[in-house]
Amino acid sequence: MDHAFRVTIFDGIRLVFEQEIVGAIELGRQRKDEPGPLFTQPISDGVRIVVAELTEVSVSRQQVRIEPRIDGHFMVRNLGTNSPIQLKPPRTLEPGQSWVCVGTTRIQLGSRLVCVEMVPIITQETEISANSDVLSLQSATILPGARFGFDSHLVKSVRSAPIADQLEPMIRNLQAAIDVFQSANSSADFYRHAVQSVVDLVGLDTGRVLLWKEDRWQLVAMASDDKLEEQTVIPYSNFVLQKVREQKRTLWQMGGSQDVSASLINVQSVVASPILNSRGELIGVLYGDRGYGGMTAEREITRFEAMLVELLACSVASGLLRVQQEEALQAQKLKFEQFQSKKLAEQLESQPDLLKGREVDVSVLFVDIRKFSKISEALGAATTFEWINDVMSALSECVNETDGIIVDYVGDEIMAMWGAPDLQPDHASRACRAALRMFEQIPIIHAKWKTVLPEPFAIGIGINTGPARAGNIGSHRKFKYGPLGNTVNLASRVQGCTKYLRCPCVISASTRDALGPDWFTRRLCEVRVVNITQPVPLYFARQGMRSWRGVGFLG
Repeated sequence: MDHAFRVTIFDGIRLVFEQEIVGAIELGRQRKDEPGPLFTQPISDGVRIVVAELTEVSVSRQQVRIEPRIDGHFMVRNLGTNSPIQLKPPRTLEPGQSWVCVGTTRIQLGSRLVCVEMVPIITQETEISANSDVLSLQSATILPGARFGFDSHLVKSVRSAPIADQLEPMIRNLQAAIDVFQSANSSADFYRHAVQSVVDLVGLDTGRVLLWKEDRWQLVAMASDDKLEEQTVIPYSNFVLQKVREQKRTLWQMGGSQDVSASLINVQSVVASPILNSRGELIGVLYGDRGYGGMTAEREITRFEAMLVELLACSVASGLLRVQQEEALQAQKLKFEQFQSKKLAEQLESQPDLLKGREVDVSVLFVDIRKFSKISEALGAATTFEWINDVMSALSECVNETDGIIVDYVGDEIMAMWGAPDLQPDHASRACRAALRMFEQIPIIHAKWKTVLPEPFAIGIGINTGPARAGNIGSHRKFKYGPLGNTVNLASRVQGCTKYLRCPCVISASTRDALGPDWFTRRLCEVRVVNITQPVPLYFARQGMRSWRGVGFLG
């Protein structure tokens, strides 16, 4: 059995490329004469894929070569001369090194993750029979996602008007069946549509989907012809099902066979087609039968009808694979949303270039929980865990309500940002409003925990505004969207000053200058902070008559 490569490429959490390739694969950075990333072009023995832009110098122009082997495995070679590459399962390939992979591997190249999987190419095989009355289609059942060539001569042979006119009703019915499968969004939907199509499209008396679970067949869906009396619906043929399990191809059998059980005495013929997963493992069977109806010759299942049943079974298998892939992507997205906001996840999915970084004006907020060590020592690890989760959730919601993003949680501290990825002209005001809401949450949280906490707790907040580069500030393996630059460093230092000034919230001069006319500010002092040469003026601010608790001179 020949093999091809299924190649999928992710940019962050977004699937950006999916294709099956026969032959060798070369991965590398864009050349000057090539279009941008994900451009493909033939090479002498396969395909070259551009996975990085010209400016991504961490990836070589010829970085990776993937070659199939006759044993069904494949070789991954680092063609670069400078940088190692990382494979998953964990393996580092230094320049010039190779590694034999079995089944699948993942390769991190710049900002993109390349997933490579070997899949079989189905070839024509000779017809086989279990006995004189059990027939099979010549070809093995196609695996979902497997590459299979089209027969152009077949299309040419049916171009004549009489044949085309005869096939038109069947093609229309197939279109209807395909539309139904495309609208399905769960395994139960696919099974239900398949058995109904066995009855309506193929014209069999009954259609069933049986799954192979726990070493036995389990019926999960069934449909019958409306004209068929309920008592005539009979058991399935274990003999045919066993043969399908062994051969993994579509089989059909005439009712007169000596191998048919007595319970099938009223069945003229049966057909069963395997439902396979992408690894060629049998999930279940799409099964149909037709009983004696008075016109014996016309009631036998034909090869064409068996092919239709196999087409339906392959549609079910492909649909299940699609749902599985969509669920995997959704799970990955939800996992990302646990660490970033849902809005940010959606933006990065639609605009992956945001991860590359851009210069923006932002407001950065740091909030720190006071006396955390003392409180956690008194509460113990388990209770501290619940309490800190409650506090962080309430403070984070204040960020979300003002359309900011949580950049990071570091112990008892939160870092948040406004002004990116959405451009927000009023980002300084949003950051200050979020701070106000945080202070309003403290008495609510304290009232909830007052019987447990050894003493009241407080928070300190520092805000700074200025230019920063916003993008992926993590690694290629685990990315984190946020800002970098002096603006961030100063925001952290401003928060530290709140302890010495005994003021719960302090803003920098740049934040004060960016606030609107409805904000009133008061200069507190001018300080020198670590690693910053110029003195930094610090301010307290309030909006209208609202003020932060604990600062009586603005009350």
